[in-house]
Amino acid sequence: MVTGMRRRPSSAKLGAKHSAPPRHGARPLAPQHTERSPRPQPKAPARPVSLVAEVVNIGATQRGRPLHKELHQTEWRLVLPEGLAVTAGDFVHGTPHPEDRLVLQVTSKLSKAKAAVAAATANFNLPAHFTLAEETAAAAPPAYTWDKTEQREDWRPLPFITIDGEDAKDFDDAVQAEPLDNGGWLVRVAIADVAHYVAQGSVLDACATARGNSTYFPGSVIPMLPERLSNNLCSLNPTTDKPVLGVEMWLSNTGHLQHYRFCRAAIHSVRRCTYNEVQGFLDNTFNLPEALHAPIHALHSAYIVLLAARLARGAISLEVPELKLDLDPQGEVTGATPRPRLAAHMLIEELMILANVAAATALANGCADTRPGHAKKHKGVPGVYRVHAPPSREKLETLRNVLAPLGFTAPPPQSRPAAWAALATRMVSHPAAPTLQKALLQAQMQAQYHTDNIGHFGLALPLYTHFTSPIRRYADLLVHRALLQLLGLGLTELPSATKTEGLCLSTNLTERRSQQAEWEARDRMLAGFMAEKIGQTFTGVVTGVAPFGCFVALDGGLAEALLPKWHLQDYAYIGGQSCFRKVQHGKGVLRVGQQVAVQLLQADFAAGRLTVGLPNPTEAAPIPLKPTAETLTPARPLTRRPKRR
Repeated sequence: MVTGMRRRPSSAKLGAKHSAPPRHGARPLAPQHTERSPRPQPKAPARPVSLVAEVVNIGATQRGRPLHKELHQTEWRLVLPEGLAVTAGDFVHGTPHPEDRLVLQVTSKLSKAKAAVAAATANFNLPAHFTLAEETAAAAPPAYTWDKTEQREDWRPLPFITIDGEDAKDFDDAVQAEPLDNGGWLVRVAIADVAHYVAQGSVLDACATARGNSTYFPGSVIPMLPERLSNNLCSLNPTTDKPVLGVEMWLSNTGHLQHYRFCRAAIHSVRRCTYNEVQGFLDNTFNLPEALHAPIHALHSAYIVLLAARLARGAISLEVPELKLDLDPQGEVTGATPRPRLAAHMLIEELMILANVAAATALANGCADTRPGHAKKHKGVPGVYRVHAPPSREKLETLRNVLAPLGFTAPPPQSRPAAWAALATRMVSHPAAPTLQKALLQAQMQAQYHTDNIGHFGLALPLYTHFTSPIRRYADLLVHRALLQLLGLGLTELPSATKTEGLCLSTNLTERRSQQAEWEARDRMLAGFMAEKIGQTFTGVVTGVAPFGCFVALDGGLAEALLPKWHLQDYAYIGGQSCFRKVQHGKGVLRVGQQVAVQLLQADFAAGRLTVGLPNPTEAAPIPLKPTAETLTPARPLTRRPKRR
């Protein structure tokens, strides 16, 4: 596992470069209806290959209680290696005995800081280490050097830069832009040429196929490729010649893609910039070298027209705060804050979306160069698309139950993305805007990889794929190989359409597995941090209602906790209204979007769960929301429920 290497800040903009898909099914907003869905839903195995457990004293005997959601109430006998001593509260890593049930053969002791990540890695059987064969294969290729006889264009004189987070180590993409005489823009996006190092059918290809993607935890990552590739050979490090698969894109002055051209090239990135540096430069609070002024202003101007085009087509933009965990050098959580959302983030996201659209269009049309007089179409190249279906009727019905009491109406079935974008915009002024936008996010379907294109609903795009992150996503590498085939540079025959569809399915599964592992680790780390705040009172917002209680976001989304029904003795659950209504000791109602004062009662590190109660159950009442034009607008009554599919 590599430390200090993180993905860029994610966004709730659906389909953006580093956004995580909605956390479907994790915590219900309201009573959930059973829904038949093709989405892969991997679960933590009942008997993992390895386990992380907390040492507990049971009488005079030490036992291990696994950090595993399905096994955390079981107690395992610990078989310790010679010389290892443990005490209650320690964490150990080990393997279940192959024959004796509930026996853990301990291999090492872990700090609490490392236990959360190690547990998530073990529970989902993530490959934390590379085999000797994989490391040997990664050590074999030499570093790239420019060769004018190679089938690559020389983009090294162009002022490419990378823009990433401060702690990023793998740089997939570099960008450059320049104005055109017609008022438009020529945008170049250069992506790490992973296919140059990872041949189809090789040991490294099998490794990347099995992992499917990199898995990111706070402070560390399990990379898809060995570190020599992900952080060195493939990474577009500054002031070094690097091989890329590039795309030139000609934009109109209204942000529409007019032509594109893909090619293999070599670049020499002039600087590694961070989001904060670029944002400071745009805000005139941070100075960059003068040679970068014109290139960054050109990139920003291109972003402005792309943003206008995005708004015009009705793409859904949801500004849901993302939690950032601050860590000390030992990996302990020292703080939890909302991650800032900067224009610099959106600049890169829009450029990546543009490149992804160009790649999807090239695959669909069999043409890697659409310039007038250069277009040559090919057939038979199996494409991999990133598809996103419209919300299902079941999700729409659930969302209606959540929004109706707050004066909002969910878009009807078959609505275009623009209707959802307009609803998200109307929610911005509501006191519970983050919670309501999260409800919209959870109403969306899970994006998937597929060989059949159905478009991307959230981005309001008829064609979309993932092309820009082949270091950390295998699907992107598949797209690169297909594009190389279109360019006549493919060295081997591509997999059949049937095999490609199988690769899409496996990649969907590994993506979902990584998401669940990331959530599980984060929840445990946050619970450990919040343990010091037990007894404190927080202002929360109800984010979900279910028969067993309410989910409450604490202090602007710092954390999410369960307010169980046994702490709501004065309330009764009203299923038809998706709320808890006070039936004695006064009046009040708890529903999604409602503010409420709560007291933290428990922070369970093993389960990764926070539990809250009302500070004074017999007197506490929900905090009234300030009325707005939206909250005073009556919801349109539902004359009948839509039929379920």
